[in-house]
Amino acid sequence: MQKYLRFLTTYIPIVFGLWASSAFAYEEFATDAAPGTVVKDARDVGWQWHYIDENGDAGFMEKTAQEDGHASYKRSDGCIWTRPDSGFAPAVEWRNCPSSGTADVSFAGDSIWPLQVGNRFAYTGTARSSLSSGARKLRRSCQVTGITGLKTVAGSFTTFKVVCKDRWTTRTWWLSSEVGTAVLYRQETFTGRTSIQEMTKVVFRP
Repeated sequence: MQKYLRFLTTYIPIVFGLWASSAFAYEEFATDAAPGTVVKDARDVGWQWHYIDENGDAGFMEKTAQEDGHASYKRSDGCIWTRPDSGFAPAVEWRNCPSSGTADVSFAGDSIWPLQVGNRFAYTGTARSSLSSGARKLRRSCQVTGITGLKTVAGSFTTFKVVCKDRWTTRTWWLSSEVGTAVLYRQETFTGRTSIQEMTKVVFRP
């Protein structure tokens, strides 16, 4: 049981999670503005997304590889992962996050891109973590729930709000056509732990 609980609180935040609870700097507000078109991005290797977390600590994630429909990333804390590049998918391989492991992931549902309010899609699969014996089933259901304004440390944006849920965690992305990616990521677990990553800048490197 102890290993299972460690798996839940370690595998889940693979892509973006940083645990803590504190006051959040961002502000969400209603808007009638059109968000523009947000399509599947074509990030070059070397692309960096810089952020601050809920404690005000700075970090970044960088794209390190692109191959066969999968993108690989590393984070400034040493976490390394690979995921399908269709968006919002669980990782299929990860190291130092702090666990290591692999997963088989399949996509189901309507087309994700371009984002439109009401779009629904889901991921299913099986994961194996170094902190757990045996395989665990995965299912992540996602929806573009609406258009919202968002004020962050990087400025004000009109965004598509995408909410993904599984058995243990709710993940929310706010995506802006102005920068072509998320300007905020928030994660809430079934235990009540919440973490955020609020974009400070995007660096495009060839």
